[in-house]
Amino acid sequence: MPNGLTIYTKLERKFYDNEFFEDYQKAMIESGFFCNEFTKMYVAVLGEDGAMFRVVINKDKISYDYLDDYFETDGILTYMN
Repeated sequence: MPNGLTIYTKLERKFYDNEFFEDYQKAMIESGFFCNEFTKMYVAVLGEDGAMFRVVINKDKISYDYLDDYFETDGILTYMN
């Protein structure tokens, strides 16, 4: 349910690659979000296996940090048992 640049859902959202964050970054650039005093957006992601990630979106880069060990990854990594 988009509301400006805020996106929220009452239901589960599944994605399998970084496309959502790349599209969101493009929307933020097109809307002029980064022209204001804002330089980055933080997104918290909870994986199906309980893993927590912090996604940091800025104009030139998207970084994905696994919060258990605080290391940067290439995307959201979740594993099903």
